[in-house]
Amino acid sequence: MKKILHYTIGFHYPSRGGVETAIQDFASMTKEHAENYVMAKNASGSYPNLVGLKSVKNGGFSTHCTKYNNLFDGIPGKTMEFDDTTLNAIRNVNPDVLIVYPDCSSMMIPLGELDIPMKVIRIQGYHMLQKCPDAANYADRIIIFDSDIKKSFSDSNKSKVVTIPKSYNHHIFNSQGRKAIDTREMLYVGRYSQQKRTGQMIYVFQQLKQKYKNIHLTIIGGGTPSSYDIEIDKQIKKQPDGIVKRSWVNAEELAEEYRNHGVLVIPSKYETFSSVALEAFACGAIVVINSNGNTAWGKGERGICGWAKDMAINAFDGSYDNDGWPRMESLKNTLEELILGEIKYTDHSRTVENTYSYKNTRDRVIELFC
Repeated sequence: MKKILHYTIGFHYPSRGGVETAIQDFASMTKEHAENYVMAKNASGSYPNLVGLKSVKNGGFSTHCTKYNNLFDGIPGKTMEFDDTTLNAIRNVNPDVLIVYPDCSSMMIPLGELDIPMKVIRIQGYHMLQKCPDAANYADRIIIFDSDIKKSFSDSNKSKVVTIPKSYNHHIFNSQGRKAIDTREMLYVGRYSQQKRTGQMIYVFQQLKQKYKNIHLTIIGGGTPSSYDIEIDKQIKKQPDGIVKRSWVNAEELAEEYRNHGVLVIPSKYETFSSVALEAFACGAIVVINSNGNTAWGKGERGICGWAKDMAINAFDGSYDNDGWPRMESLKNTLEELILGEIKYTDHSRTVENTYSYKNTRDRVIELFC
């Protein structure tokens, strides 16, 4: 079996974040063909789903991965800089394949100093490489999920670029046993952060709750940084009625939450892809976004990735707040229209099942890396 090391920066802990989901899916797809290890530098929290997948039997993670897991002190240090400690920890794993995940800090890893048969970087947008161009130069392969990104690479690196479409685990995330859609049952899944606008979304719900007593909101996630949990708790305590706050849950539990709720709310300023939107669609839920629908990154390109805008209900009304982001008032108005049954919606579970085929992606991953 090949030994594959997934390397990322561990300064936050998004249990259903894009990086962790990508690692989980990769390990699940390759569990019969490879041992998957996970290494995180400077982790400040835990990855509960990864910890639950330590053995090959339970998802493709080697039983030895805990030695290098972010819960342990395998890679000490408080900065994002790379030194011999980091490089030696990678060398000690002695992987056949090293996959570096998308963060501008982790892209600073000196790939040229590592003698590994295959060095791979996985990016969600070309902006990840702008500060660290050497990452692409020293990589043997560059994984992207959106073929449009390829045109941004230099001619010398385009030959390294491989498109692996996004997918999700159809066995877990599906609409079987889904409850009838009730737009009064709302759900938020993700990190709590300023970029996600979690606190503002809670405030919008609390305003609606004063008028509609039978609506409910479940929040699943954790703060990034963890201190933001305190801010969220303060916001909830102002008017806690109807709000349930849960910490991270595993994939199976999350699928049940999608099936038990009518509406997933994504109030983010921007999302590079948003795996939770894909999972929610697969489970038959309505997805509400508040964006201008552009591929996301920074001002001028606000919004959720374009793939979702044709299926999601978009609360963006064309106006922006003082900081230049879509107004939360428009999100409130859209949720109220859903509560009152004034917006028609479509079940997109079959569409995403056909478009984001787990089998096709799995076959491609095995072909490339195993």
